[in-house]
Amino acid sequence: MRRLLIFSKSKPCGRRLLFKDLRDYVGYLERNGLIRYVDVELDPVLEIPEFARRVILSRGPTIVFRNIRGFPGWRMISNIFRGLDVFKIIFDVKDLEEVGERVLKLLPERSPESFFDKARLLIDLIRSGRYLPRKTSQADFLKNIVERDGFNKVPIPKIWPKDGGRYITYGILVTKDLYKDVYNLGVYRAQVIDGERAAIHWFIHKRAAHVYKNAKEMNIRKIPAAIVVGTDPATMAVAAMPTPYPIDEYLFTSLLKGEGVELIDLDGVEVPANSEIVFRGYISLDELVDEGPFGDYRGYYDYVNKVPVF
Repeated sequence: MRRLLIFSKSKPCGRRLLFKDLRDYVGYLERNGLIRYVDVELDPVLEIPEFARRVILSRGPTIVFRNIRGFPGWRMISNIFRGLDVFKIIFDVKDLEEVGERVLKLLPERSPESFFDKARLLIDLIRSGRYLPRKTSQADFLKNIVERDGFNKVPIPKIWPKDGGRYITYGILVTKDLYKDVYNLGVYRAQVIDGERAAIHWFIHKRAAHVYKNAKEMNIRKIPAAIVVGTDPATMAVAAMPTPYPIDEYLFTSLLKGEGVELIDLDGVEVPANSEIVFRGYISLDELVDEGPFGDYRGYYDYVNKVPVF
């Protein structure tokens, strides 16, 4: 029997350097008048996505929907990264070039010649310093565990009328490359098939494709994985960045934040302890499913494709 575990938070946490979690960031936006709340009842199917799209196109504020049809007590947030200035706030810098300088300061003046030599050196430096991710056994989302039908328990939007289904559009897929022993964080389309499964769309050049290919070569049939929805904004931003393979993306996140990411192990998959929602499952190497159509940002619907299933 398939079992999809879903974990969700019950209450907010405190504050520390930068932003401890998504709720901490929302609090900052609220104190500075950068967020608006919508209390009118709206449906996650088409209505909330259309409202959010119009706000984004008008360069409006971050939006929190607090009255979601069919999901009492839940909230949805949109337009978190509403402009480049937001990233200065997230990474606590005056200029975005300072973020890159944090990496360069770890390298010696005479760097190794090849890119891969630099990457290996950077990994060694990070692992030997304060940037090593920290382990914990506590997380607020562990207070709410649902063992079945997880994707139907939370408000997941349908974006466009002809989309193939509901989509998690900023879910962070967490996988571990067992060949390189590094973690991958990627923001990929996840189309809900039913309460237990989602179709995962990634391009062949994405890091998750490397994980999938390496698992096949190692004759592994299941890749332990998790989909994280909502965590601190720095981790969310890094998950969408093209981090060079094979740098561990938890290490890279820790580097850009200036401190180690706090992680919790969920039966072989480490996820940020400050996550709002975590879907724990695996990527099957024995099954491909239809994904799409999906209304892409380029202005048309993507074709239906065969993709891996979570």
